[in-house]
Amino acid sequence: MKNISSTRLHKRGDILVCFTQEWESFTYGKKYEVLMDQFGPDRMSIVDVMNDRGQRYMPASNYFVTIEEWRQMRIDEIIKPFN
Repeated sequence: MKNISSTRLHKRGDILVCFTQEWESFTYGKKYEVLMDQFGPDRMSIVDVMNDRGQRYMPASNYFVTIEEWRQMRIDEIIKPFN
């Protein structure tokens, strides 16, 4: 899957969706709330979220997309042409 994650920094309370399929601490398609304003000069900076185990975790933000980006990914998947 191509990397489409947002280039903007996320703020506390933003909702992100994990789009990484094989990760034991996060679930593909699940929503996660940003716990602290994101810092860093680029989109590879970390994001503060609670993982599936209930632990505060700071993965790289490129494993997540915004709700809007997630919706667009789903729509694109539905309407893509058959080969």
